[in-house]
Amino acid sequence: MDAARTAFRDECERLGAILRRLDDGHLDLPTPCPPWMVRELLAHVRAGVGRLADMLARSGAGPRGGRRRRLLRRQPSSFRPSTRPG
Repeated sequence: MDAARTAFRDECERLGAILRRLDDGHLDLPTPCPPWMVRELLAHVRAGVGRLADMLARSGAGPRGGRRRRLLRRQPSSFRPSTRPG
């Protein structure tokens, strides 16, 4: 588990370095993940990071098996292309 925590921390630090270079104008730019804009993709990443941080904090004591897979696959409706305005 220490290797997972170290890798997670390292990725968070790399992402933080990138985010510190962004300004508000960058948030409404498109990403290589259509149809998401930077702001939406960051919200998606934040949600995933929050779940992963919680799982690591509990040292694997979280949901198991099929339930875990369903939780990790579930997308908030705001990220589904069919619910995006425009």
